Amino acid sequence: MKSRDREKFPHCRAESELPRRGHRPSKPQEFPMKRMLLASSLILAFSLPALADAPLNEDEQKQATAAAAAWGCEGGKWEKETEASGVFELDDAKCKDGRNYDLKFDKDFKLRSMTAD
Repeated sequence: MKSRDREKFPHCRAESELPRRGHRPSKPQEFPMKRMLLASSLILAFSLPALADAPLNEDEQKQATAAAAAWGCEGGKWEKETEASGVFELDDAKCKDGRNYDLKFDKDFKLRSMTAD
């Protein structure tokens, strides 16, 4: 490319400056994709606390404790799922057989699942 052409077309490269076939450019084009992946990962990481479980209010706590006692279980940690399912979870409850269980109750405090820890 001649110098006067370079002045007219500064964005164009001379043929000798063009990359050869199979030659990888010095700055790969993966950077925009990596940046997008990093940004979406950060957004996801900061939105996860919004999906966390909530503690039970006093009335729910009484009903939940009574429902667990009906199955012979006590103790553990109660949480209410906030994803509109209305499920109540009791983690690490000690039951009458001496083992620890995770219990899940529906919104009416009917047992949905009981899994051994």
